[in-house]
Amino acid sequence: MSSGMNVPLYRRQTQLTRDSGARNLTAMASGSDYAAPANAAFGLGGAVAGAGQFVGDIAVTEAKQENATLLASEENKFTDYILQMKQGVLTSPVGQSQKKRVPQTTSTGETIFTEIDLPAETQQQHYERLQRSFSAQLKKQAARIGDSDVRRRFQSAASQKILSSLPVLQATLRTRYLDRHRATMDEADVQLRRQVATEGGATREQTINAHLRKIEENGLAQGESQVNVGKRKRSFLSGIDADTVNQSIVGIEQMPPGEQEAQYNLLFKDLSDRDKFTNLEEDDRIRLQKFVANQAERANTAYTNELNTADARNETARKRTQLTNYEILQKQILDYRAYAIGDRTGPAVKNVTEADISSLRGVTKPMRDSLTKMMRGEDQIYNPDLYNGLVDQIDEAVTDNDLDAIRETIDDHSIDGELGGKATVDLRKRIDDLKLQTPDALERKEYRALLKQAIGANAVKYASNVDKTLREAEIVRYYNSQLDEGMLPGVAYINAVERGKARTIENVTAMVQSLPTPLYRAFKDTLGTRNVLSMPGDDMKKHKTPAEQKVANDLFIEDVRSKMKKYISDQINGLETKYDLDFDGSDGGSQMTQSELGAAQRRPDEDGKRLSQKDRMSVRRLFALERQAEQIVDSLKSVSEFGFARTQRRGGGAGNDIDPPNRDRGKN
Repeated sequence: MSSGMNVPLYRRQTQLTRDSGARNLTAMASGSDYAAPANAAFGLGGAVAGAGQFVGDIAVTEAKQENATLLASEENKFTDYILQMKQGVLTSPVGQSQKKRVPQTTSTGETIFTEIDLPAETQQQHYERLQRSFSAQLKKQAARIGDSDVRRRFQSAASQKILSSLPVLQATLRTRYLDRHRATMDEADVQLRRQVATEGGATREQTINAHLRKIEENGLAQGESQVNVGKRKRSFLSGIDADTVNQSIVGIEQMPPGEQEAQYNLLFKDLSDRDKFTNLEEDDRIRLQKFVANQAERANTAYTNELNTADARNETARKRTQLTNYEILQKQILDYRAYAIGDRTGPAVKNVTEADISSLRGVTKPMRDSLTKMMRGEDQIYNPDLYNGLVDQIDEAVTDNDLDAIRETIDDHSIDGELGGKATVDLRKRIDDLKLQTPDALERKEYRALLKQAIGANAVKYASNVDKTLREAEIVRYYNSQLDEGMLPGVAYINAVERGKARTIENVTAMVQSLPTPLYRAFKDTLGTRNVLSMPGDDMKKHKTPAEQKVANDLFIEDVRSKMKKYISDQINGLETKYDLDFDGSDGGSQMTQSELGAAQRRPDEDGKRLSQKDRMSVRRLFALERQAEQIVDSLKSVSEFGFARTQRRGGGAGNDIDPPNRDRGKN
């Protein structure tokens, strides 16, 4: 190997003569005396030669080191370049439209360049571009190396790196372009299903058959197996039948409540008939059957509740009319009293007479008696203990229904003469000021805002903004309907979120991060540096087969389920023991309603067992937490099952969203 620099080394070419050349002298000096200078010179020459040899050896060694360093540096740079290219292949978009500058001549004769879009880059074009990039980088680096031997060795090493990298890059490109093709076909399937929904007869069949041919042609062109092409065809046809069923469901939902159950039962019967919806795949058929059955049950319950509510509403309206008439005349009496007690300045206030009270219709006899006593001044019964107790009940109220119940109590005390008119009015005003400001009302508002935020951040990609807006509106409507059915706001929120987005590991992570600290600890070891939940089965070093992965995931899911169940159960049991109540009906009774919980708050506190507002809200949050825990477990199971199935299929299609189960827990 050439060193890159030539160090001249001293080499003695002749021997020193021993003859002085002075043969004619007769007087001879001492030979040693004459030899001394020569010997000294000879010694000096040897020393110089030795020093030159030593310096030359050092230079050669240093040159070798520099060349080795240069070679290693350039190889490292080329390795880094290869890594950058590999990263680009993994993360950069593929199949992008290519640009081309085209010259054009203006009317003035000036040449300008316009950029036009060329067809999207193919997999082969992308691969050839990578080859050109590697070759250009190799030439660029080699040109910087002056030593020919170092340059030759670098070119050889870089060429070997290219040869070993290209197959890996080609395989990655094949996977990336195949995934792009599948995503494109998924979107095309959705668009065609939308189109088919608006067509009928021969046109519909032609559209379907044309798309099936497109699936096969494009799939085979992209290297898809016949198995996967067949799966995509069946999935497309199954989706069309599923769309038909969903359209029927939309139509049923628009019917009067009393007709919905019968129509859902007919639809369930059609789904059970294998001669109908013949293209439905079995998983889709079972999923739709389950959903339709649940809808039929819901429709029955809703209609029954509607009938019962109508009867109760009529009775409530009658009582409200009575109270309204009573309160109007009561206010007139109190206004006159204030006028009479005052300095009688301002407009005169008409007093209420016994004739006015007697002629009042739509009130009960106790109401008339109370008004008469007030008109006569016989209502001056001041009960501070009762008044203050009612104030405490109002301030501790959780729901607007609690306030309505307390208002009925106040009216009863007023009619019975246990509360004076001013105290009654003051308490009523206190209730009116708190309406829509109770913890329940604020919680409803808070969760409604969180729901809109959640469905906006996790919204799937829709074909248009109209579709997205309608979907979000449907989820919010579902949340409101849950509240109307008596569901707690926290539970209704979780159900609505579950209805609005697919179960993914990212969504499970978000739910886990919102858990109380004691439950969050059960998951903390599974949260990696990216703060995304990982399943134990993801550790391929420990669990090398799909079966082992599934077993590991099942054990993990059961462990966290048990921990969450125990935590919630312990909390509820502790509160039940504290107040001697059965909140969740686990002892054979039914879950306490909000009305019953409100009554527990307002009962006498003689035994120290009156339910506090704080603990009542804790019960509500525990019920919501119980539903959240169920969702986490169900989602983990879905993620695990999908991962296992995907491993088994090796490239089978994406999983479907899981329809939320029908939950009664958390109502009232």
